[in-house]
Amino acid sequence: IEIIKTLKRMNSECTGVNRSGKNYLKDTSVLKLDKALSQIGSFDIVVNALPLNPSTRNMFDYETLSLFKSDTVYINIGRKETTNSKELIEVLKYGRLRGVYLIKLDDAT
Repeated sequence: IEIIKTLKRMNSECTGVNRSGKNYLKDTSVLKLDKALSQIGSFDIVVNALPLNPSTRNMFDYETLSLFKSDTVYINIGRKETTNSKELIEVLKYGRLRGVYLIKLDDAT
């Protein structure tokens, strides 16, 4: 939620994603996770803040990452295992993303 608040202060149009599609922020659209995945190719920046569970493990694999626009920036601040690193590298090799940022947070945070 803080990421969306920060981006909105910079006049960015943001779309949140969660499992229910329930909106917790005013002036922000929210999509259910399955709907967001089908529309992922329309976003300029994708911020992955997913927790790790069986349904999110390797969610960002070659198939999903290949749906991104070629000028999309992918930022992963979620759990590492939600992104298939080997397949992410393959997508990068072929110029399918503008950039990738992988942020490691301390285990205490």
